[in-house]
Amino acid sequence: MHPPLDAARLREALIRQGAYAEVQVVDQIDSTNAELARRPHGPGQRPVALLAEYQTEGRGRHHPGEERPRPWLAPPRSSVIASVRVPAPAPPAGARTILGLAFGLAAVEVLDLALPARPSLKWPNDVVVAGRKLAGVLASVTAAGDVVVGIGLNVHQTEDELPDRRAGSLATLGLPQTDRTGLAIAVLSAAATWCERWAAGDPRLLDRIAGRMATLGHPVRVEQPGGAVVSGLAVGLEPDGSLRLRRADGSEQVVAAGEII
Repeated sequence: MHPPLDAARLREALIRQGAYAEVQVVDQIDSTNAELARRPHGPGQRPVALLAEYQTEGRGRHHPGEERPRPWLAPPRSSVIASVRVPAPAPPAGARTILGLAFGLAAVEVLDLALPARPSLKWPNDVVVAGRKLAGVLASVTAAGDVVVGIGLNVHQTEDELPDRRAGSLATLGLPQTDRTGLAIAVLSAAATWCERWAAGDPRLLDRIAGRMATLGHPVRVEQPGGAVVSGLAVGLEPDGSLRLRRADGSEQVVAAGEII
């Protein structure tokens, strides 16, 4: 069994520096995203963070044609599982997509310092390293208008504990002794910085995301919610994080959601 997250150290680093209004760690929960969405809207303009050692009903990606999202499961204390509620009283269209990508960017930039292989983003919500998915991001908008962004980052899982060979962990990539608390602090700190820049309308956020987006420049097939399929060359990102495709006839189409192949 790996050591637990150090809640006191997390609070010291993330609250003292002013990045978060509240940081909580729980041993087990149904879903960190669902829990933050359930909570009443609190005062203040700083995000709140909830981390869990284990989720019983974590949500993975909702693949087209499937009735419900796939479960996201990992052994206790094997991952960084965190959700952040970002105050956005009147979030612009696409806030969910662009903030999800911002959290993925935060993970990518932190992992740059630790991994020999260069991590990148796969649109719309994956962090991949050497062709394997290392982290997933899931974002939603609450009834109060806030955006809840959850990230699950594989840390200690062995090959046998991962869902399939398309997934990876820091352990399988050669980092078996990763300090999960330190990793969580680094990722959540970086995410808070990008959230602030998003709120300020900083155009560098989109540029930085595009610069780490492995999807761009490649022919892709997008399976959209509802079953529609669009194919084309991924040529850019819209300001809200949507993907712009150039089809075979030269026309362009913007895709807001879907499964990339």
